[in-house]
Amino acid sequence: LALYAGLLPSILGSMPSSALYFGTYETVRSALSEFGDPEDPRARLLMTMFAAACGNVSSSFLFVPKEVIKQRLQAGIGRNAPDAVRIIVAERGFVGLFAGYFATLGRNIPSNMLKFVLYEEFKRVILRFRQGHHSLSSSDTPSYTDPSPLSTPEHLLAGAASGVISSALTTPMDVIKTRFATGDYSKFNPVSLAAHLIKTEGAATLWAGFRVRVAWSALFTAMGLGSYEFYKGLLLREKPGEALKAACARNGACRAVFLSAKRRVGTATTH
Repeated sequence: LALYAGLLPSILGSMPSSALYFGTYETVRSALSEFGDPEDPRARLLMTMFAAACGNVSSSFLFVPKEVIKQRLQAGIGRNAPDAVRIIVAERGFVGLFAGYFATLGRNIPSNMLKFVLYEEFKRVILRFRQGHHSLSSSDTPSYTDPSPLSTPEHLLAGAASGVISSALTTPMDVIKTRFATGDYSKFNPVSLAAHLIKTEGAATLWAGFRVRVAWSALFTAMGLGSYEFYKGLLLREKPGEALKAACARNGACRAVFLSAKRRVGTATTH
């Protein structure tokens, strides 16, 4: 059970923070596509990077407290999540829940910029390979509001590849973020803390946990992006009216209300 310490706050925090991240990412990316050509590699790169950064800024308001509480519980500080919150607030005040916020942004923004740029480009490469190595035109690629033409295994492959590369390059930032969250380094900023760790513990300490992090990131990114694309595809392929009918069909009371409303509308249109 010790291996799953902090599981509940991690789950409860991950769901809303992930929803906020992807909601912000898709909204910003879709809005930017109105001002730039998604088929222009430079414009596509900038749009994806900016959308990924916006997603991190918004979701980190939920992600960072969740990480602080989880790491405290994993370190044996606090019996449960409320107790860990009480201890953190007593020691550092409310801002203690946001320990490492800017270090988290410093790690996650570059990491997710790189991850999503790679992910979007890997998807295009896979689609191009499937179509016989021909160049992709605007008619071949879906818009940001269309379901992806790739299969779930292809999404898993693109996600794993992007997760491996991005996590490998951003391991030092993850080490710094973890030190901020679990230790008393309030007098440091991310750059000065990195210099302090190199001076006192050696440069290798910035790459602590490299292999494990890369392996887990490949699995986590593949599962996260793969499931996201799967459910996004389900929602986008189903028309709103059909979605309502399907939902009502699964609930007898709802179905009765739907049919009653439909009859009233039909009666009104005949008069």
